Amino acid sequence: MVQPDDNPFSVRARKYLTGTHLLLAAGAAEVAPTPREQIWQRGPVRLWRYTHDAGTHRSPVILVYAMILRPYILDLVPGRSVVESLLDAGHDVWLVDWGEPGPADSGIGLDSYIDEYLRAVVATVTEATGSDAVTLLGHCQGGTFAAIYAALHPDEVRNLILLAAPIDFVPSRPSAVGSWSLWSRQRWYDPRALLGPNGNVPAHLPGRAVAAWSAPVAIAAPWLGSLRARMAASEEGRAWLGACQWVDDSPPLSGTAWVQWLAGCYQRNDLVHGRMRIGDRQVLLDHITADVLKISGRRDVVTPPHQTARATHMPAARGFTTVDAPAGHVGLIVGPTARTTMFEPMARWLGARST
Repeated sequence: MVQPDDNPFSVRARKYLTGTHLLLAAGAAEVAPTPREQIWQRGPVRLWRYTHDAGTHRSPVILVYAMILRPYILDLVPGRSVVESLLDAGHDVWLVDWGEPGPADSGIGLDSYIDEYLRAVVATVTEATGSDAVTLLGHCQGGTFAAIYAALHPDEVRNLILLAAPIDFVPSRPSAVGSWSLWSRQRWYDPRALLGPNGNVPAHLPGRAVAAWSAPVAIAAPWLGSLRARMAASEEGRAWLGACQWVDDSPPLSGTAWVQWLAGCYQRNDLVHGRMRIGDRQVLLDHITADVLKISGRRDVVTPPHQTARATHMPAARGFTTVDAPAGHVGLIVGPTARTTMFEPMARWLGARST
């Protein structure tokens, strides 16, 4: 089951050690339960609006997820859903889905993702809602994108929520954890090594390969289906099945964006040093004027606290609040303590700044 201190590595290890991959081979997990409508699309990128009653808060909330895994982790199952918690608090919730880039999209870079697609998303949302500014809630890599956008377009972002979002990728005194912190400093590593023949980073193949060879076992053992059904009868079981499916469900990535992300952020740490450029513009965190909420997990080894700490150095921000939860990267948003350690503090903070 999902634990508060879980990270993708611990979820993946227990998934295979416990045979949960066989249960998923017997039937996909039911995830992303909240009804939604596609509002906009350009290239592989789509914008979704969640079905809701009239919101009580003025500023719409745009969820910006990472490109590396699927965004349904933010709406995993009832009771373990960032989307659900925001809707219950009366917010108008939208989601950016980066989609699956094809061979023709391998040249899409961070310039396009942030200052073309995300800018078009913000324009679409403000036009649809009549709001003059939005709340950007970015998780992991999506939080970095949201911070960059808020620095480039400060007048368009009223509130900025950085949820397990790396800002200082390779600080001078990193901790011993961080999935990429240590080796990323080695200049011998070439980010292009992961590119496939079509110029993109391929989808996560290991998880799909295991699912393929597990399928005959699941078919030959019908009792696995009944076991899966019994597990899915509880919120905890549904969350575990969903997290196990998600952790190996990665779409392909634009090769250009991947190389820029690894080289510019993890190898050169351009963002905090003021060297990052989007198009012809310099990205300066000093330009962020939004009210900022930083949420991080003390046990997060994907985006460890040393990578989020520099977010506090935004001197022009209207306000800055931090929430440090005793959780890991996965447990922070879908663990059994997520409601009390993350959902409720975030709802209180956002409610006070969105009326």
